[in-house]
Amino acid sequence: MSNRYLYRLLNETDDPDVGITSKDPDADEEVEEHVGHGSAAGYESQFISTTSNYDAVYDFAQLTYKTFIRVVKIDLEKLKMESEIEVIDLTDEDIRDEHIKFQRADRFAQKFDEVLLVGCIPPSCIKLIYAGEKKLMPMTEPDTDSSCSESGSDDQSYDEDECGYLCDQFGHKMVFHD
Repeated sequence: MSNRYLYRLLNETDDPDVGITSKDPDADEEVEEHVGHGSAAGYESQFISTTSNYDAVYDFAQLTYKTFIRVVKIDLEKLKMESEIEVIDLTDEDIRDEHIKFQRADRFAQKFDEVLLVGCIPPSCIKLIYAGEKKLMPMTEPDTDSSCSESGSDDQSYDEDECGYLCDQFGHKMVFHD
C-alpha cells in the first residue's frame, strides 16, 4: 500500500483516546461478508473498516444517518511498528479478487477504497481530524498541521473554548488539531 494514512468514520462506541478495536475481536467472519454488511445494525466482525483516502471517508460520511460525526486519521506506518495488526488492502485488485466474489461487495470496496484492519489501533496512531456536524464536514482533508482551522459556512457562528477549539452553538468542536 502506498498510502501512509488511513481514515475512519467513527461509530458511537469508538473511543480514539483509548484505541479502536473491532465490534467482535473473536469473530471469524469472511471479508466479503464484512464489506457487504459491516455497517448494518447488529452485525459484528473482527474487522475494522478504514479507507485509504479522505475523499472516500467524506463520501461515506454523507451516507450516514447521523448528523454529528467524528473522523480520524490513522498513521499506518506507526501502527505497523507499534501493534501486531493485519492489513487487508482491498484497494489492490488481486487481494479483492481473493476475498470478494460478489459484484456488489466488490463495487463497495472499490468505491470507498476500503482497507480492513484486524487487531487493535492504539491511541498513539490515531488523530481526530474532524468532529462536528456532517453537513459542515470539509470536502478536502483538513490542514492538520495548523493548530486550528475553521470549517463550515460563513453564516455559522463559532466560539472559542479554553483550549482554542472552535465550537458551534451546540458545543461541538469544529476544528482540526494535532
